[in-house]
Amino acid sequence: MEKRIYRLQSDPENFLWLTLTRESDSERLEVLREAISVKANWVPVPVEPIVEKPQDKDKVLSDFPTFWALPIMSKRAIVALRDFFNENAELLPVDKQPYFILNVTRLLDVLDEDKSSIERFKSSGGIMRITKYWFHENQLDDVPIFRLPQFRRVEVFVNHEF
Repeated sequence: MEKRIYRLQSDPENFLWLTLTRESDSERLEVLREAISVKANWVPVPVEPIVEKPQDKDKVLSDFPTFWALPIMSKRAIVALRDFFNENAELLPVDKQPYFILNVTRLLDVLDEDKSSIERFKSSGGIMRITKYWFHENQLDDVPIFRLPQFRRVEVFVNHEF
């Protein structure tokens, strides 16, 4: 059976975004892009909805709003999806809103770089952008949520069960 993998994405066009209340907390979020556990030392950061345009006043926060290119979820979403996190991710509370940052710590080296469409930085050869993903299906196992070691700072992936 073919295994389906999806990029975990929010819907910024139809729902409000969340942002940091204090811009100075942005440095604390950078470590969350490294796919390492931080729960033991985590101190919640205050967040708030962004209302920039007149049409934003009619929008609401979703269960999975846009937040600093990091996955963040409502309590309701966490209750529904909790079984998928286990050893794959940790939930980090934020302050002032009933949401949790989903820090995905599971790295899975399943990207088929030969079949994928990858743009690389000329200087380092590192991955700048992936426009088409191909995965080694025989290595996917049944991991419901993961990051790629080659591109861990940007994308989070989920399987069809998620």
